[in-house]
Amino acid sequence: MAFEEERDIEGWIQDVYQVEVASVLRGSLRGTVRVTYGLDDGSTDRLREGGSTYVFATNAWADTAKDGHAHLY
Repeated sequence: MAFEEERDIEGWIQDVYQVEVASVLRGSLRGTVRVTYGLDDGSTDRLREGGSTYVFATNAWADTAKDGHAHLY
């Protein structure tokens, strides 16, 4: 996993990460995907790169190659 960029979507600051999918509970997502992680609580904490494991509930954006998957809260 690696930090890719920070972007502003209508005033909501989000970090974008490249994430390797280790397992899937539902759906057919595989390989490396882009996941957005919003910093809406005023925190500047970023996800740890390399070696960390996270569980994400995600929803695909319209263009998954360009926009990736949104992290659902």
